Amino acid sequence: MHRHRGQGDPGAHRPGPSREQEIIEGLKPVCICRGIRKSVFLKHIRDGLTTVEELQKATGAGRGSCKGERCTPRIEELLRGEQREPCRGGR
Repeated sequence: MHRHRGQGDPGAHRPGPSREQEIIEGLKPVCICRGIRKSVFLKHIRDGLTTVEELQKATGAGRGSCKGERCTPRIEELLRGEQREPCRGGR
């Protein structure tokens, strides 16, 4: 029988569902052409970037084969979502 690390160990630290979900969400691609994940965009938004153009310049999104047709609406959605949510990360 194989035993996975932390399995059965009451002292093992595992992230709670909200942190786990945040990690999973952050791994989702926003720019499929360039393979840029959601977490990259969220970091730049939290660092103060506020427009699609700023995010595209900082990440390289919009320069893939679709020329931004797929990622631009996703970036706009991220910007709208972050404007509604309270600031996280202790800043």
